[in-house]
Amino acid sequence: MSGTVEPVGSTARDGPRAILLFTVSMGLFPVSDTIAKLLTMDYPVAQVVWARYLVFLAVITLLMLRQAEGRRRFRTRRPDIQILRGICMAVGAYTFVFALSYISVVDVLAILFLSPLIMVILSIPLLGEQVGPHRWGAVIVGFLGVLIVMRPGLGVMHWAGSMALIAAATSAFQQILGRKLGSTDHPMTSVFYPALVGFVIASAVVPFDWRPPSGNFWPLIGVLGLIGAVAHFGVIKALSMAPASMLSPFNYGQIFSGALTGYLVFGHLPDFWSTVGIAVIVASGLYIYWRERLLSRRAAGSL
Repeated sequence: MSGTVEPVGSTARDGPRAILLFTVSMGLFPVSDTIAKLLTMDYPVAQVVWARYLVFLAVITLLMLRQAEGRRRFRTRRPDIQILRGICMAVGAYTFVFALSYISVVDVLAILFLSPLIMVILSIPLLGEQVGPHRWGAVIVGFLGVLIVMRPGLGVMHWAGSMALIAAATSAFQQILGRKLGSTDHPMTSVFYPALVGFVIASAVVPFDWRPPSGNFWPLIGVLGLIGAVAHFGVIKALSMAPASMLSPFNYGQIFSGALTGYLVFGHLPDFWSTVGIAVIVASGLYIYWRERLLSRRAAGSL
């Protein structure tokens, strides 16, 4: 075994499945980020964030009401953690969309990739997880890949990158809090309450910065909110199946969908050094996946 503390109700076999679910879910976020960047070209950041929360909350509420036990899932055993996650999500949403309005999707994601390192560090005091040398090594190598992409000190990043740094920190804390809810609240509950808290905050802010919507505003917001709902649910579910320190390197998978959507919509392509950094990031993630598959096979063989 790897020495990490397993989530309640999980087994070693859950590792590879959680990794796959987490990777796919995280890969959806850059798609919604690209849509958000498009919207900020014509609308204020506060309005984009508010509309995003509006649709996101509506989708989650409808999904819960349609399920047999949906109404019971509106109840949470840890409202304090849910509210705190909602505040973290709101801060991250505003700072992230603000950064997107100034710099490219890939550049913002590169900064956001500091989140896994922060997440691994926080998982030790907050979750009591034991992080072995293999995972530390993979995360550190992945972080070096992020540095290659960013090239700090060379004037690559716009000053708005500092907002993305705040988003990275809040994202890490939010996911750590999500892990603490894995044994108490249903994943849908853990998606609903942060969305509700974020919507309340956004509704208080948006009247101060509003522009009458026109054109494709609401269709784009609808797609953005739907993608966000699916992605958040997948991340919460994955974190209830496996330790945060195991999944954290797979945040890096976002770079592929970020690069693809950035190219298709804005014509942005990673340069040579960014490509090298991405390769390093992918190598670290694949190593963790290979190791978890190996541990899974060993556990199955011992049954």
